[in-house]
Amino acid sequence: MSPTHLARLPAALCLLLLLAGSLSLSYQGAAFWRLLAQPATTATPVKRAAEPTLNLQQLADLFGRPMPANNGPAPATALNLKLMAVFTHPHSNRSSAVIAQTGDTPRRFKVGDSISQGVTLASVERLHVTLLRDGRRESLHFPDKNPGGRVDSNIQPSAGPLKPPITQL
Repeated sequence: MSPTHLARLPAALCLLLLLAGSLSLSYQGAAFWRLLAQPATTATPVKRAAEPTLNLQQLADLFGRPMPANNGPAPATALNLKLMAVFTHPHSNRSSAVIAQTGDTPRRFKVGDSISQGVTLASVERLHVTLLRDGRRESLHFPDKNPGGRVDSNIQPSAGPLKPPITQL
């Protein structure tokens, strides 16, 4: 090939590419006009299956049973449990309590932990905990420190009178 032919090669390729693009565009335009010239067809109605019947009981259980209402204080539990300590936290799910079962060593339970079969620690308050026992709320309070006015032999009297609290620095 001569150098003059090589100089004309890019122009010839561009012309060929322009011709191919024009042919493609004209083919697409003709196809579009044929589509527009066809008469509009209506879709035949599709037979729908019969609507399923809803079982309201299944829908009610879809997201689990609702929690019992927290109206008023929970009644005291009749379980043989003893509240030893509580650890409250601003995020209630991080609170915990130390609870002793009769004949067992005290254990620490977090909110949501199972204490025994069917008994779960539901919440921890400063002076008591709430248990969820077979879907019912029950409360467990600290045992009385001084039941019936008796003096506990384990409590030692203070060495002197209490100092008044500091109100100013």
